[in-house]
Amino acid sequence: FGFYDANGDWDWYAGNYDKDGNWVLVKDDEATQMWVDFTQKYAKGRNILELACGSGEITIALAKLGYSMYGTDLSQEMIDEAQEKEGSELVQWEALDMVQLPLDKKYDSILCYCDSLNYVVQNQDVLTVFEKVHACLEDGGVFLFDIHSLDREVEFAEEYIEEGFLDDVAYQWTIRHEDH
Repeated sequence: FGFYDANGDWDWYAGNYDKDGNWVLVKDDEATQMWVDFTQKYAKGRNILELACGSGEITIALAKLGYSMYGTDLSQEMIDEAQEKEGSELVQWEALDMVQLPLDKKYDSILCYCDSLNYVVQNQDVLTVFEKVHACLEDGGVFLFDIHSLDREVEFAEEYIEEGFLDDVAYQWTIRHEDH
């Protein structure tokens, strides 16, 4: 899984992910608010780890509400973008592969939103993520995540391609699944 331009430039992708300006690849304030509301309703405690936080929209929104947030993402470039945003100083940031989650800290809740868990594709890695998340939760803590359902897999039985232009830049999203 990766997002990059034809030259393999992660910086370009991270820099155009959800910034305000002429165009963005991904930005959805309504969806961010829905995730914040969901978290406020179901999270336990105030000490929260977010896995695969991307550029930190949800992470920062929760930090501004007084949650003690720890944001992680596989991409250092995405973490760098998150740290440029207003309110980022309220969050502890780290580039981290969720499969390599260290076991030295405990959290009241752990989040993994926006279908991010779907990108852990090896069965053993999925099991490892769940085991490590369990080990990092305080007693009574919760793991809040979303994944594609089997119904969604039917939609992607054939390769799904979305493409277009944003200003002078061509883009293409490709979604496909392998087995179940």
